[in-house]
Amino acid sequence: MNRLFPLLLLVVLMVACKNKSVKKEDSKPVYSNENLDTILSTPIPIVSKPELFEKAFIKGSQAMSNGVMFDLFGFNIGKIKISSGRIISCDPWLMDEYAKEYTDSFPIGDFPVQLSLARLKDVEVVAFARILFNQNPVVRWSYALLPGQKNIPIGGKEIIGYPVDAQLGLFMDKAAYQALKKDTVNNRRTVILKATSTHKHEGWRYGIYEFDHQNLAVFTSGIGDSRYANYIGYDANGKICRLLTDFAIFNW
Repeated sequence: MNRLFPLLLLVVLMVACKNKSVKKEDSKPVYSNENLDTILSTPIPIVSKPELFEKAFIKGSQAMSNGVMFDLFGFNIGKIKISSGRIISCDPWLMDEYAKEYTDSFPIGDFPVQLSLARLKDVEVVAFARILFNQNPVVRWSYALLPGQKNIPIGGKEIIGYPVDAQLGLFMDKAAYQALKKDTVNNRRTVILKATSTHKHEGWRYGIYEFDHQNLAVFTSGIGDSRYANYIGYDANGKICRLLTDFAIFNW
């Protein structure tokens, strides 16, 4: 599967160098110096393919992209509230068109949202995002499907995914989206971006936006705009234990 062209990787490096070459003090962006909540739990057995979906969140892991070796690690960004079991994942700027819940019913409760960073020297990019419903090993991955979509095997030339036009993706419960639609006071774009203002890093950002007893998790979509797939991980009992977005950094 051709998931990343060398030109895109070059763009990442060029942008990083450009940002570091800014000399005017008043034009320097303000980045967070926060200590990331790195995942330190004992790695669970990886029994499913692609192994990278799990390995990417384990500190000390590495993976190759276009002949370049990246370091990988995962960290927690907060917990998402799942109250209806129906989850939406899309570009926050395109919610009016693409905020549709997946056909699967997910566990209800508060669950960790985790990002996997791919690092090359001082260049970092969000490679994966996931909701961790439990620590059970994944034995099978499948596409997260919207109503009317037909499942296809993962790993082929075609993917089932959502379009990104604002370099952002999100997870939220259907109930959160319904509450957000009723919000006529705040501009959705403004408040969602504000939620990332204290978690802004060079090349990526994230945040948890809290509102009306609901919340949503928002994060940078890899290296920009494209179409990205969501995958559901099932445990040995056929129960959902992961929802993962692949931002196409690696050709697995």
